[in-house]
Amino acid sequence: MKVYIAGAWGRRWDNPFQEVVAYAAARGWEITYRWWFDEQNTWEKAAADLQGVRDADILIAVMNEPGYHHQGTWVELGYALALGKPVVVLGYEGDSCPFIKHPAVR
Repeated sequence: MKVYIAGAWGRRWDNPFQEVVAYAAARGWEITYRWWFDEQNTWEKAAADLQGVRDADILIAVMNEPGYHHQGTWVELGYALALGKPVVVLGYEGDSCPFIKHPAVR
């Protein structure tokens, strides 16, 4: 299975984000783009993020950072939904957004 893992830039080296990465790797899932190693803040990086979402079978969004707006994660989540991909949201930060109620979101 190919997976794109979205999450907070500022927490990319912390748990639970790294636990999700380890979980995916332990199951032999292919992570389509390891954006957390890319230090750029450019359109090319954003384009690579979107390509990673396109290449994935599923998007996992780690949204557990209180007070963090998850701007990039929301873009990636919306893009995955527009492409008809299933989305799994881990955490509670997205609870107030109506897109969390989309039938493809678990």
